[in-house]
Amino acid sequence: MKKRLAVLLLLLVVPPLATSLGSAYFTTRCDRLHPSSPYDVAVILSAGLRNDEVDSRPGMITAARTAAGVALYQGGVVRRLHMTGDASYDPDIAVAWGMRDMAIAQGIPAAAISVEDRSQSTLQNALFSEPQLRDAGRILLVSSGYHLWRGAFSMAWAGVPIDRVCKSSAFDPVPFRGHSEILLSAIPKWWLNLGRALIWSAASGIGLQDRLPPWFLD
Repeated sequence: MKKRLAVLLLLLVVPPLATSLGSAYFTTRCDRLHPSSPYDVAVILSAGLRNDEVDSRPGMITAARTAAGVALYQGGVVRRLHMTGDASYDPDIAVAWGMRDMAIAQGIPAAAISVEDRSQSTLQNALFSEPQLRDAGRILLVSSGYHLWRGAFSMAWAGVPIDRVCKSSAFDPVPFRGHSEILLSAIPKWWLNLGRALIWSAASGIGLQDRLPPWFLD
């Protein structure tokens, strides 16, 4: 019995941890990409606001990802930026618009930025961005390293295959969260995303996705 539980635990823990660690350490830093063959768009995944009850200024993690995207544009690696996410749960404050404001303040033309401001999860980042990205050409995905492969899976699931990924940093630049805490928190998210994606795809295949509750992919 104990051996079976140990095997089950390993099966539950190893795939998410291996994916997160591989994504963190075997992906390229955004600042190491060169403009030899520019990407058409960099999709930047948000991670929340500084204070979602006050304003739309990006929090530390979101700001780091946005800064990486801005540098890619300024370096000629990408032709435009796509900001996605509304992690504030406030209809009047969307983190993606805060990301856009941050990029514009650093010299990026407003015309070179598109925004998706409804998503509350990585799956929704992908699903709600698909209409704006379906004809985008070559796509570069920007996020924290440990999150990139999960993000790329979500984009492919939504019908937006990614040509390349790059990380702002291997792990989130949050002083009060260690690497082990970040990795452990990724385990349930990994399985939750996989389960929800499979259920949504099955429902969509028979035309029943609208029967799922609005919060299903949150």
